[in-house]
Amino acid sequence: MEERARAAGRGDGQAGFTLLELLIALTLTVAVGVLLLEAFQANAILARSQLAVTELQQSLRVSLRDVARMVRGTGRGGLPRAVALEVAQNVPADTEIAGEAVVEGTDVLSLRGSFSSPIYRVDAADPTTFEIDGDTAQLVIDSTTRAGYSQPIDALRSLVDADLGTVRPEAILLVSRQSDDVYAVVELADLTFSEVPLVEGNDDVMVERATLTLNISDSAGERAAAYLGLSAGGTFPPGLTRVLYVSLIEEYRYFVRDEYSVLGDASTPPRPRLSRVRMVPGTDTFHPSAAGSVALADHVLDLQVALGIDLDGDGEIDEEDADGVPLASDDDEWQFSHPDDDLTLAWDSSPLRLLRLSLLGQTPTPQRLHVSAPIDAVENHPYDETTPTTAGEVRARSHRRWLLQGVVDLRNL
Repeated sequence: MEERARAAGRGDGQAGFTLLELLIALTLTVAVGVLLLEAFQANAILARSQLAVTELQQSLRVSLRDVARMVRGTGRGGLPRAVALEVAQNVPADTEIAGEAVVEGTDVLSLRGSFSSPIYRVDAADPTTFEIDGDTAQLVIDSTTRAGYSQPIDALRSLVDADLGTVRPEAILLVSRQSDDVYAVVELADLTFSEVPLVEGNDDVMVERATLTLNISDSAGERAAAYLGLSAGGTFPPGLTRVLYVSLIEEYRYFVRDEYSVLGDASTPPRPRLSRVRMVPGTDTFHPSAAGSVALADHVLDLQVALGIDLDGDGEIDEEDADGVPLASDDDEWQFSHPDDDLTLAWDSSPLRLLRLSLLGQTPTPQRLHVSAPIDAVENHPYDETTPTTAGEVRARSHRRWLLQGVVDLRNL
């Protein structure tokens, strides 16, 4: 009996774990757990990185579509390209747009045209539809012309403040009946509405009539001088005696706003934003409808604009020579696409056909173990980056960057 008990005791002792075995098992469990945790963390970091890049790409695409849409409307109404589109190349430090700082080295794109306003037709055969009286002129727009052309004039009513009864001094584009080259941008001084018979003496058919009083002298109104500066020759053309088309001119500017994570605090991380703002045409003043600029995308480092100009008049923007060999970027017909391009080129004398937009963005947070490749240049903006060597340079380049380009056909220019 005692021998069986001792045998049973020995069997129970042999079925257990020693302290060493428990320590080895615990060590293996911890090691596997650490590996799994690191794999999970690495996967989470990768997922966040991919999400950040995806959000950046989507933000830039949406922004590019907004700019492209406005570029396609540039010049609508009859403005020539030299007035409808302006590009400030690689702006210097301390550049501001109505008090808002612009990131140094970026481009500023200014667009003008009748983006949202209807283009009204005037009965130019009737000399009473446009009459000049000294520094002012009166212009008549009917909702239905005598030729039967229908054009609702409701949009003009928005130019009158219903509560105050005042008229906004908007920029009005007048295009001559004689030639599209004869045009003027003038200040709206007054606007009234009435009903008149379509044919004089026939009260059976009544139409709405808008009568515009216009300041056509640079001393006649607050903004008259600035508006006339956009006219042919910078003044009211003496040959503009009959008006065929009328529209409201708007101006928008796209720029990279120099902003920081904490508004106005330059000691916090930078947060540059691609922004759009409506301006009073021909001035550096925000339009009354714009309290400030509208942010289209955050963390946009650069906006660059290149112009496709048909310098040789062959109907194409040449990027290859006659033998099909690609031209160097400083020799092709893309202007402002290379640091050696001439910034003073008078491009308004040659057909401007295309506009190329480049947006450079970066993710808002740095990515561990990532270093962005060096950039030599974006269009004609030199970067000349090298491989980072110091810890600070590595941190600065640990954000993922993405360059998006798009080419827009200038329909109205």
